[in-house]
Amino acid sequence: MFQHTKLRPAVSACLVALPLVFVVGCPVQPPTDGNDNGNGNVNANDNGDDAIAQITANFATSIHGARPGKATFYEADDGFFSLTGIPMSDLACTRCHAAALADGTEVDAATYVAGCGDCHVVPDDPTADPVPDNMCLGCHGRQGAEQNLFSDVHRTAGMGCTDCHTQREMHGDGTVYESFLVDGAFDAACE
Repeated sequence: MFQHTKLRPAVSACLVALPLVFVVGCPVQPPTDGNDNGNGNVNANDNGDDAIAQITANFATSIHGARPGKATFYEADDGFFSLTGIPMSDLACTRCHAAALADGTEVDAATYVAGCGDCHVVPDDPTADPVPDNMCLGCHGRQGAEQNLFSDVHRTAGMGCTDCHTQREMHGDGTVYESFLVDGAFDAACE
């Protein structure tokens, strides 16, 4: 059973690792299928119900739908497990981390399933396109901390998350990827 004393090393490890930055090279952008706005993001207004049906079909296997990345990195040779010795399933991370959607809406962590409302329910504008960065950073807090701590050419140029990260990256393509860093999972390309 989960004990609070087991949580302390994991929390300490998270706090120590917070300022770390993972630097990843930019892979080549795959060709688009002509149904996008130039950066791989499908314009649902042009594709209507067919686009939404395809996104829904692919989402369960996507990085955001399946969420394999956290376990992949936690259990890696140099991951948090090497510091804590506690299996990820015993950490009870979802007691806090999945307790709310990016907009702050509370959810039952025990029954939570990723879905459209995580990103597309924007309190000020539910039809916002693209999804504003504050929605992305509601879950991707480490990236938000990096933005606050380090200067970045992308932010200086006024770019946001969806200027580079494509609809296919967010919603999936029907392929199960171990993490966002596996070849094929990532479309963003440096120009």
